Amino acid sequence: MTFFQKGLLGAILLFSALLVDIYSAMTPVGKSPDERHHFAYAYGIYEQGLTPFFDRKAILTDGKDPNHLRHPPGYYFILASAMALLDIDKDFSGNGLSSTQYSGSLKNAAIQPLRAISLALYAVHLLGLYLLVNYLVRRKLVSGWAAVAATALVVFIPSRMHLAGAVNNDTLAMAVWPFLALYGTKTLLEPSLATLLKFAIAATVAALTKLTLAIVVLPFAGAIMLFQLLRFDPLGFQPQLRFWWYEIRRSRLREAGLFAVFAVLFVFAAAYYGNTYAKFGSVNPTYTQIYNLPDEDNKFRVERTKERSWGAIAEDVVVSSWRTTTGAFGHEHLYVDANVTTELVLVTLAFLLALGAVVLSWIYRKNSDLRRLLIPLVYLAVPPLFWLIWINWNVGNYALNGRLGTQGRYTIGALEVGILGVFLAWGALQASGVGRLRLIGTVGASAVFIMLAPVFIKPLFYARMNEHLYFAANMPSLVAKNLASDGFSKITLKAAEPSGFVKTGYMESSRRTLHKDYFILSPNQARVIGAVPKIDTAKFKGLEVAVWARAGSRPSELQLSLRDIAGTTEPASEVLKLSGHISVTSHCFSIPQPELAISIRRVDPDYSLLTRLFKNDNPPILLGAYAKPVAECK
Repeated sequence: MTFFQKGLLGAILLFSALLVDIYSAMTPVGKSPDERHHFAYAYGIYEQGLTPFFDRKAILTDGKDPNHLRHPPGYYFILASAMALLDIDKDFSGNGLSSTQYSGSLKNAAIQPLRAISLALYAVHLLGLYLLVNYLVRRKLVSGWAAVAATALVVFIPSRMHLAGAVNNDTLAMAVWPFLALYGTKTLLEPSLATLLKFAIAATVAALTKLTLAIVVLPFAGAIMLFQLLRFDPLGFQPQLRFWWYEIRRSRLREAGLFAVFAVLFVFAAAYYGNTYAKFGSVNPTYTQIYNLPDEDNKFRVERTKERSWGAIAEDVVVSSWRTTTGAFGHEHLYVDANVTTELVLVTLAFLLALGAVVLSWIYRKNSDLRRLLIPLVYLAVPPLFWLIWINWNVGNYALNGRLGTQGRYTIGALEVGILGVFLAWGALQASGVGRLRLIGTVGASAVFIMLAPVFIKPLFYARMNEHLYFAANMPSLVAKNLASDGFSKITLKAAEPSGFVKTGYMESSRRTLHKDYFILSPNQARVIGAVPKIDTAKFKGLEVAVWARAGSRPSELQLSLRDIAGTTEPASEVLKLSGHISVTSHCFSIPQPELAISIRRVDPDYSLLTRLFKNDNPPILLGAYAKPVAECK
């Protein structure tokens, strides 16, 4: 790698760190995805004394909400240790880690210093990535420019940047995967006891961070065993034993220290997983197993409104699992404009073309080192393996809860290693002794970067981030004050249908600390209702209703209806077209009677094929509704 390439690589990494720091500083406390749950999980461990035998059932992460307690506790023990050092007050337990009181206590005492830990872990992630790509270039597995391109794609995956500065176990997953890949590759090419122990330490930390991250370990572990066979074949098994016995005999203090670290982590992991299995009959228990939840209290269960064919369900499981595997995006509502369907096609095409490059390398391998040709396959094997395991998880999840897991952040590590594998595949052609193949490798790597750059680099700003700034600027109270000064009265809204939205809509509207009336209108036809204050029909003949909302990524419409208080008739209805910005839209109705209610329903128009292809189905957001009686509608 040239001096200029190293400088450019460093600039990319520093710019990534700067953006993550900015996102972290500008996002209000508790507004990063699931931040309150992750904090409370760590706090529960802190309360119980930092033991691998902690009681999950004693932890509720947001009032009475069991959430995020399935995760292994590695990240949460780091946070709990920090809480002990900071001597965090334990009075939080009195209010159940919920409500405005909880949020205020959190803001003053805990979140900001704990976010600093996440930022430090992101720095470790960048260091590991720098070491990894430098090693790949030094071993001539990939060119310097390809390494810079791959790094740019990896560090600017939008959902990763948004999560990296938050209190979230994904930050530890980001820190670990580069070292998994680095020491896994080193063990393949330069086997030694020290390198193997480093890989084992990284693998154990991965198992204590996220089981999805542990999937990254499997192809490397399998390849290490296979490479040992290739290395000593046909000499047999004894030379392998002699090599590793020699490595053990020549070990010094460094290897002894690494083994001690591995032993401590392994014993901790064994104690944790053994205790979890003994309590719940599984090393990865469901929330239903942990809390023994009946269906009516299980917010993770979605009532299916209609029967679907097994073929349609199977298609959803397979496609959604691959969408998760190639997940450039995290929570589906993070973006104003997200071309997820198009990007799914582009990422899939990049993997398929990379497999073609691997085939070419094998056809023209001649006297090439077989291990060097296998390494791209090891990296490329990670996403398909993750996909197959996720399909299996989704089948069980759909049967249990009627829903599919499609959040792209689950694939932290797997997607990044797969992207590096794509460039390693083209790098194998670039390193060949055949001029035409070198040209194909250079053109292929350049084309892949051009094709994928919009996928990973374009969406650096988020709908939810925009909302954070909107809320942080105290805009909700300002809008409410302006509406009140114009004579509008607030309408108390509640989620009405379908049943799944009634659960999630209620949670969204009640949990928000900066703005309470907040409904993510998903799925299509989701509806909220609210009663209008009684109107003097002798004095007023019209009712002006103001709806405060933001469109989804596709053109969005809301059906605003005026009903009698019993909700049996709809005397008036109007379709409101929403803007991509948070704004207030109003309409005036003639009043048929003094006691009325309003209904607001999401009604998607008929989208064209191009709109469905190029625009993700991010739902509109409803922030509130207000009403004002008027003498008559103009």
